Amino acid sequence: MQYNRGMLRARLGRQLNVSGLGFSGYDGVNLLVEPVRGISIEGYAGRSLLRGTSEPRTEALRGVEDFPFDSLSGQFWLAGGAARWEPRPGTAFTVRYQRESEGLGGDLAAERASLDFSTQALQPVRLEGALDYDVAFNRVGKAHLRAVAPLLHSRLVLEGTARRYQPWFDLFTIWGFFSPVAYHEGELRATWVPRPALRVWGAAAYRRYEDTHAPIVLGGVEREGKRAEVGAVWQRSARLSFDGSYRLERGAGAFISSGDATVRWSPRDRLSVFVNGSAFQQIEEFRLGDGVVTGAGGGVELEVRPRTRLLGGANVYHQNFENRASAADWNQLRAYASLNIGFGDDPGAARRPGRTR
Repeated sequence: MQYNRGMLRARLGRQLNVSGLGFSGYDGVNLLVEPVRGISIEGYAGRSLLRGTSEPRTEALRGVEDFPFDSLSGQFWLAGGAARWEPRPGTAFTVRYQRESEGLGGDLAAERASLDFSTQALQPVRLEGALDYDVAFNRVGKAHLRAVAPLLHSRLVLEGTARRYQPWFDLFTIWGFFSPVAYHEGELRATWVPRPALRVWGAAAYRRYEDTHAPIVLGGVEREGKRAEVGAVWQRSARLSFDGSYRLERGAGAFISSGDATVRWSPRDRLSVFVNGSAFQQIEEFRLGDGVVTGAGGGVELEVRPRTRLLGGANVYHQNFENRASAADWNQLRAYASLNIGFGDDPGAARRPGRTR
């Protein structure tokens, strides 16, 4: 449920906040007020939902693993606030604070803050960045700075990203106390549109992990990772399109080489038929042997009426191992179906007096 009046917006019900702290779901209330032009203040609170699901924390994993709190009778609650400042069109800064605990004033599950910004003041370059801070552990978590430059009338887009990633865990798990190290990464990406019907992209990245300061017995530990990716989309006609990509990544104890391709045909305006194929080779966690998976399949997508779509399909996968005679082949047949019903645009995203977008 949502209420809008002038500079005030109120939401009540199941909600999802997307911010520099990730995805935070909760059942509760969200209030947003814009006291003056370019400034907005947000506050929210409610029953916390487990990340990646729509289930309350105390119910989602109760049958799998108990949380290490003395009492599990209470719910987990989330509360937070944010302030956003837009000093000029195209430039914005947002600060946020968020806290989760078991019950009201109970055991702490998480306490974090974040800073986000974006600006178009350096046209044609657009800058954006973010940083989060783990208050409970008193340390900086994730951070990134990205620059995007559209060139040649936006037919060529260059993008550079520098990021730091520090793993973060809720306080009710033991994993955060193993002191996982952060990594730093630089990535370059280019997208080229030589004609309206064709789009080609490529990317390359280099990653380096911080020193674990752990005892080394049998030699050094690999601390570098490299990643590359290429792909293309070709709209052959209004009813026929091709899509393909390839990715290669090497890291500490892991390797993956994968490619996929899709052909989509629309014999009618509301009907699409597609076929796809994929292949990948993956080595993880210092396991020996070479594994290759190949797959093929297809599906149908039907627009029953505006905002209502049916989707269904199936894929067959074949897995084989080399140099691992004792490993079983895990061949699979996967089928899926979905019904998507749209209810219109988010009324909270509409432009309101005093708000610049």
